[in-house]
Amino acid sequence: LWHESMDMLCALCDFKLLVYIYPQAVWVDKEFLQMSTLARTAREVGKNPEIISFCGSQVTLRRTDGSLYAISPTDHLSSAAPVMLQQVFTATGKRYWEHAIRVCRYVKCSELWAALAAIAIHFRHLETAKICLAEINEVDKVQFLNYLTNLPCDARRNAELALFCKRPAEAEVALLQGNPPRVFRAIEMNMRNHFSFRKISCDFKP
Repeated sequence: LWHESMDMLCALCDFKLLVYIYPQAVWVDKEFLQMSTLARTAREVGKNPEIISFCGSQVTLRRTDGSLYAISPTDHLSSAAPVMLQQVFTATGKRYWEHAIRVCRYVKCSELWAALAAIAIHFRHLETAKICLAEINEVDKVQFLNYLTNLPCDARRNAELALFCKRPAEAEVALLQGNPPRVFRAIEMNMRNHFSFRKISCDFKP
């Protein structure tokens, strides 16, 4: 069930309540979706409960006997977690990134760090993404983002980021539509990633 006012999703699976803080993370990297999912046991609600509502930080369930039961997505966040979870989602503009980082540092929750990292990568704010990934010890991803920031042109940067998000076709388009088109880089990318050999067509303007 979707949150009533934000892009969060909750589900029940094997007596666990799962809350996907940033479901769009699946389009960034499937690892981020798992890393940014809050989970807690919900055996007290019994078998086959029904999710009635997801409001604020409370999920309301209906038990098989018809009674309602309110549960929090997690039992280890501070009492201010409902507001903090919502504030993470304000990180869609440049002026909110530092505030979102402060929220994550206060809560000290790896799932929030992962969610903010996915949001930052989605909006191409790599400095925030590096801070978030460093906090959850994703060293290889931090090194990759450092490599991205040192690339000399936007076309290559966009292509490598698209590859990171498992979108090779988009990466190739980014290189071929650059100014000038980077055909050699597109061929090199396909060979480096062991993609099947095929014709790379590109329209050049005289």
